[in-house]
Formats: sequence, C-alpha cells, structure tokens
Amino acid sequence: MLFSVVIPVYNKEKEIRSTLETVLVQSFTDFEVVLVDDGSSDGSMEVIKGIKDSRIRLFTQKNQGVSAARNAGIRQAVGQYIALLDADDRWEP
Repeated sequence: MLFSVVIPVYNKEKEIRSTLETVLVQSFTDFEVVLVDDGSSDGSMEVIKGIKDSRIRLFTQKNQGVSAARNAGIRQAVGQYIALLDADDRWEP
C-alpha cells in the first residue's frame, strides 16, 4: 500500500459521501481510506457504511476532537505515505 488517506469525521452526514466519492474515483488506486468517526451523533456512520469499497477502513472513537481523530487514523494507517483530508473537502480527479 503506497498511500493512506486519513479522514476524521464528526457530524458530516451531508458532506462525507461526496468527499469519499472524489477520493475513490482517482486514477491512482494504490491507497486505503482510513476514516475515524469522532463520536458523530448524526448519520455519518450509516452513510460511510453504505459505500462499499474494499479500500475503506472505518474506526470509531468517543468525541475527542479533530486532532485526536486524525492522529488515531494515522496510527491505523498502513500506507508508506499519509494524505490528510477533511470530511468536507473534495479532490479533483
């Protein structure tokens, strides 16, 4: 695995699908997506679980803030390189 894309998620039900779609359609495919749900109280988890892609890995934690969620994702990452993305960001293809 070359890249790990780490995405902390907190109450981004309306944005996370679009964010993930822009990552998953990249022409480069040797990556994993590590999502850390930081105690969301909306439907973020359900949206993520509804996207079926073997590159997605989902972890949960109680709410500790974006930095703690990002660091938790980095600890779980297996890629040689880390790419950081927020749950409401988009990547161009």
